[in-house]
Amino acid sequence: MPLLPSLDTKTAYVYGWDEQPISCEPKIRAMFGAVKAKWPFVATVAVLNWAGGLPADLPVDVWVLQYEDYNAAQAAQWRKAGKKQFWYHCIEPSGTQFLNTFIERPWIQGRLLYWLAAANDVDGWLYYADDLWIPHPGRAHTPIQRISDTPLTNWDPANYVWSPRTDIFANGDGQFIYPGPTGPVVSARLLNMRDAVEDQQLLSHAKLAAGNAAVDALIAKLVRGPEDHTDNPTLLEATRRQIAILADMVADSE
Repeated sequence: MPLLPSLDTKTAYVYGWDEQPISCEPKIRAMFGAVKAKWPFVATVAVLNWAGGLPADLPVDVWVLQYEDYNAAQAAQWRKAGKKQFWYHCIEPSGTQFLNTFIERPWIQGRLLYWLAAANDVDGWLYYADDLWIPHPGRAHTPIQRISDTPLTNWDPANYVWSPRTDIFANGDGQFIYPGPTGPVVSARLLNMRDAVEDQQLLSHAKLAAGNAAVDALIAKLVRGPEDHTDNPTLLEATRRQIAILADMVADSE
C-alpha cells in the first residue's frame, strides 16, 4: 500500500513530527494549522504514537501509527472525522514475536503485514527508507559485485545504523535496495513486498465481492494480530487461492 493513495489532494503533502511526543501538540497545531489555512488542499501527514490517540480536530490528514499500537476504537473515531490512518514498521517492533521485514525473518512475515492491514481496513503503509546504506564503522561500501559466477556478492547487508550500540541490531532495516555498478539492485525482500502489495489488491477485490467478514475469516487463518500469526507459506498460497475465487466474483459481475 503506497503512501497517500486516493487522497483528495493535488500533488503535494507535508510530512513532519516523526515519532514526536504528545507535548508537541501545540506546535503541530500551529504549524499544520497554518499549512491548512494557506493551502487547504495540501495533505498533512505525521507519525504519532500517542497512547490516547489523536484528537479529531488536530490538523493532521493522515495519522501514521506503528502497527502494533493499533486501537480499533481510536481509528474509528479518527476516520469518522474524515481522516485516514496509515501503519508503519521500521527497526521496531524488533521482538521476534512481531511481524517484520528483517533479513533473518521468514519472508511470509512481510506479506502478512499487509494481510493484517487489510483485516483492519488500514488506508496505507509507510516505510521510512529503502537505501539506508550504513557500513560497519571504519569501512566503506562499494557497489555490489557478484563473486565470480556464484550467487554470492561482496555486499554486507548488515544494519549498523545504531552502531556502536549493540542492543538494537536488525539486518536489512531501512534497505530494500542495494547500490549496483550501474544503478539500484533490488533485494529479494523488495520483490516479496511487491507480492504483498498484490495480495492487498486481491484482498480488496474479494471484500467488494464477498464482504469484509468472509475475507477477514480467511485472513485470520494466517494472521490474527501483531504477535499472533502463522508463518506457513503453504497455507498462505492455499488461502490466497480461496480469496482469489471470491475476488473473481467481482469480475464476473461486471
